[in-house]
Amino acid sequence: MNIAILHYHLLPGGVGRIIQSQVKALSEFYHLKILTGLAPDKSDWKNCDIEILPELNYLNQDLDSEDHKRILQKILTFLKAKLSKNDILHVHNPNLGKNPLATLALSRLAEEDYPLFMHIHDFAEDRPANREFLNSVISQFYPAVEKILYPTARKLAYGVLNSFDRQRISNILDNQKCYFLPNPVSMAETGSEKSSLDEKAEIMKKLRLKPALPVFIYPVRVIQRKNIGEYILFAKLWQHEANWLVTLPPENPQEKTIYQKWKDFTTTQNIPITFEAGTKCSFTRLMAASDKIFTTSLREGFGMAFLEPWVFDKAVAGRDIDYVTRDFREEGIELPYLYHSLQVEHNKKTYDFPELSLEDQMDFISEIDGKHPDTRIKNFQNIKALVFSQAGKNLIFNNRKIIQERYSVNAYGKRLRDIYEKLAGQA
Repeated sequence: MNIAILHYHLLPGGVGRIIQSQVKALSEFYHLKILTGLAPDKSDWKNCDIEILPELNYLNQDLDSEDHKRILQKILTFLKAKLSKNDILHVHNPNLGKNPLATLALSRLAEEDYPLFMHIHDFAEDRPANREFLNSVISQFYPAVEKILYPTARKLAYGVLNSFDRQRISNILDNQKCYFLPNPVSMAETGSEKSSLDEKAEIMKKLRLKPALPVFIYPVRVIQRKNIGEYILFAKLWQHEANWLVTLPPENPQEKTIYQKWKDFTTTQNIPITFEAGTKCSFTRLMAASDKIFTTSLREGFGMAFLEPWVFDKAVAGRDIDYVTRDFREEGIELPYLYHSLQVEHNKKTYDFPELSLEDQMDFISEIDGKHPDTRIKNFQNIKALVFSQAGKNLIFNNRKIIQERYSVNAYGKRLRDIYEKLAGQA
């Protein structure tokens, strides 16, 4: 049995990191090939074959129905040429709305009894523009769009990242197999206290940070759901108490426009925040040099942001996402520095900060008095205590130990192999 992994592209980060972990976990046991629409640097990928069909990448939304027919046929021909019915095709985000024709092709393969594992990281239902694009393209070929998005078949199974999403799939598909498959966490090699201090000093010099202040990092590619305005608010409030860093810019053109507005805003407001630190220093070096990792994200698929800091012996602070973190807490991981909302008063009404429009968020940050914010930010002192609390060594050790046991690449590979064997054995 061979394994083929399908994704739109092999760009760094996100799903690309998960695929790299899968290759690491599985290459000893299977012949692996990756089918994709874009692979900028094949040298980054070892122990697997890479086959490229550009039509598997994100679909151009300006194409007409004749283009759609041509591309659909090209995708089907390519997939059937690269697969046998003894292989398992492991597909990432098959129905997210990035390429509705690939989604349609996969449903055709399912009908023809090709073994498929549909690995869902995100849902088009949470992204109205994606769902609309799916409907507009697929309805040209098949009126029952839902059946294409969530096919059922004898040799097909689904995988999800958390228990909330597993229930979600169960509500859509009563009897189809759905497996709980939390993402793997690569364990960092932590150095001595002296080497960490040396690393921090070097990073601070390179990024021109204030040497007397702790380093807070939000390791994120800045898109709207990452709620960067909330982090910028904190950077203004406590600019004299910490260095505030963000790692990466967005790649989506629409997101870039909003991101630039925030960058311009922080410049105009003289808010000392370091953007794009991840383009100047590696991720692992930044994590090693940090004092605390931050997240203000509103929605996550798996929630790596809540686990990864601990493997670098760092605590994570910021906004909780209960449907994600409840799985981690059930495993025994403690997350004591998270808050559920940031209630602020604006125009004589109280809002959770991300409920404000972009303009209102900027107005609020502009108007807030860093010395006396208590009247406009509810539970201000409690939030500040969470942000600046020091994590004890026992907390860090225990969380790291659980993550190593439950979320390691080896444990992940074992889960995947079990799923593949069950799928291959279905009559």
